[in-house]
Amino acid sequence: YDSLAAPKPAGPDDELRSDALEILLALGHRRSEAESKIDIVIDQHPDIRSPEDLIREVYRREKT
Repeated sequence: YDSLAAPKPAGPDDELRSDALEILLALGHRRSEAESKIDIVIDQHPDIRSPEDLIREVYRREKT
């Protein structure tokens, strides 16, 4: 009865992604674009643990 199992609680990466997405959306980014940028940064920098650091890396990547 897997369909009755409780959903897996959100992990720190889920919260990090969600917080960073909210920030990028508030700054005027499109959702699909913001999600893509977040995924790329998290994949390349799995050590990032704060939304602020993630956003900084997103913008750093845009400058290069």
